[in-house]
Amino acid sequence: EAICSFGVIFGGLFLFALAVISIRALFLKNENVKLIAFIFITSIVLKLFFSSSLFTCREFSLFLGICLGGIVNYKEQLSLKRKM
Repeated sequence: EAICSFGVIFGGLFLFALAVISIRALFLKNENVKLIAFIFITSIVLKLFFSSSLFTCREFSLFLGICLGGIVNYKEQLSLKRKM
């Protein structure tokens, strides 16, 4: 769907970025973000098997926000620890 909507180059970049964000969120040391990422990935995949579009799926937007927020928060905590 992403490749059809955005073309091969931009759709491929979008899917690659999505894969990187998902994998990084699943392997964070923060157990809460890891669990939420796993739950959202499985629920989004199941929902998209039956109906809906990736771009109109509310759970997908929540998933991206939580994963990006968790990754940014983890990076900020690491930089604070290095400064001390």
